[in-house]
Amino acid sequence: MTGRSGTEWLLGIDIGTGSVKALAVTLDGQPLAATSVEYPARHVRPGWSENDPDDWFRGVVAAVGQVLAAEGVDARAVQGMCLVSQRDPWVLLDGSMRPLRFSIGWTDQRSEAELAEFSRRMGRSSLIERTGVLPIAGLGLPTLLWIQRHEPETWSVTHRLLSPKDYVLFRLTGLAATDISTPARSVMNDLRANRWSAEICTAAGIALELLPEISWQPWQRVAELDAAAARILGLPPGVPVAAGGGDDPSATLGAGAIDVDDLCAGTGTSSDWRLVTSQGEPDTTFTRGDIARHVVADRFIFEVCIESTGSSLRWFRDTFLGRGGAAGYAALVEEARHVPAGAEGLCFLPFVDGAKRAPWYLDGAAGGFLGIASGHTRAHLTRAILEGVAFEYPPTLRLIAPGRDPARPITLVDGEAHSELWNQIKADVTGVPIRTTTIRESAALGAAILAGQSIGVFADAAAGVRCLVRFDRRYEPDPERHAHYEELRTRYGAMLDAIRPLFRARPVPMGDRPARD
Repeated sequence: MTGRSGTEWLLGIDIGTGSVKALAVTLDGQPLAATSVEYPARHVRPGWSENDPDDWFRGVVAAVGQVLAAEGVDARAVQGMCLVSQRDPWVLLDGSMRPLRFSIGWTDQRSEAELAEFSRRMGRSSLIERTGVLPIAGLGLPTLLWIQRHEPETWSVTHRLLSPKDYVLFRLTGLAATDISTPARSVMNDLRANRWSAEICTAAGIALELLPEISWQPWQRVAELDAAAARILGLPPGVPVAAGGGDDPSATLGAGAIDVDDLCAGTGTSSDWRLVTSQGEPDTTFTRGDIARHVVADRFIFEVCIESTGSSLRWFRDTFLGRGGAAGYAALVEEARHVPAGAEGLCFLPFVDGAKRAPWYLDGAAGGFLGIASGHTRAHLTRAILEGVAFEYPPTLRLIAPGRDPARPITLVDGEAHSELWNQIKADVTGVPIRTTTIRESAALGAAILAGQSIGVFADAAAGVRCLVRFDRRYEPDPERHAHYEELRTRYGAMLDAIRPLFRARPVPMGDRPARD
């Protein structure tokens, strides 16, 4: 690419559950612009969650437009771009490659019956061994099984299935394939062979020709923007496009976690903990988490996910402030700053999207406040949400990295990492230092690193991390507050144990069950 002026930069785009994030970063790691464009999740029934696939495309277009409108960003100086996205939803496309219905999200719980039936037939351990993922409702295969049973007319005219980022890539490039990291949440992949499992797909009645070919490495240059796509985005024609990958692996890269035993936690709709490993061995013994391909060569990530973290605060904001964007979050957190630790007896179970993943593994769980008394305010409710989420951190840390040196910091990235109060609460609750990166939008930053690799600016992931990933803040735990929170967590655990029978709990092997201190 020649004839461009201004500071050369890379464009990383992350298509998430609730928003598209776009980041412009220079080749030496200086952020030029970052933006987020939200879109609604559609909850037509309790426990259901869907997105309009075209919201993803419109969100990408709007986010890129906002980046280009920022001061100091010269569209002519962009060197490459890359999209990453959530891996769970499918876009069902007709013969004209148009969406047939809204995409079912990963927090959706409607497919539990279909998944249970299929797991009995195939064997749950066999599915984990083949795919690396713990099969739960909301992942790719269960939602397709639900559509087959409840919407057979839609299924009968489905011509192709694409992930969110691959759908947007198709809209921009005409390509309809995928990379090796994105199929990880499908429960239809063969982890070791980097292909779709013919055995699983046949048993599920899913023709292999419906699925995109797994043909790309995440850092591979797969296309250049043609004139039409460039005009839509406001970029010059010929911009190189990398294949991209899953948002969690990309966020792991954007957090600088590329070496074996590196640990980070991405905090957004959920809190996704990722431990880098060189071995792609599924967790069939304790079923604590998932093994998936990293977007880094010869690496895997062991993933443990806490549901309903950021989404709990988002639900509260939307319900009581009418959304309000980032300002709404800031207002709530600022109110909570003046409430003492423990929220004066108020507790919150952060299960607004369930708790079927770490650390409790409870099917059918729902959120709730307990201990409400006259005198409690909205600020108390917010503080209880912040602490209720933080209380899930210590048992999750034991699940993913038992025996880990408590002096080693946990790197937090993405949405929640913007909140200094919440970061400090998490440090005080865990007793472990918390650190954050200068660029919080880690999945978008990981995408920018992949874009740089695709054009040869970075020889490998390590070179990209050295240039683009920097750490800024470190939050040390306060010993007195930590001791106080340990007492509060004991009360919290007793409360959860009392309520647990009200949920349809999935038995968890004792080796898997997180101990309560």
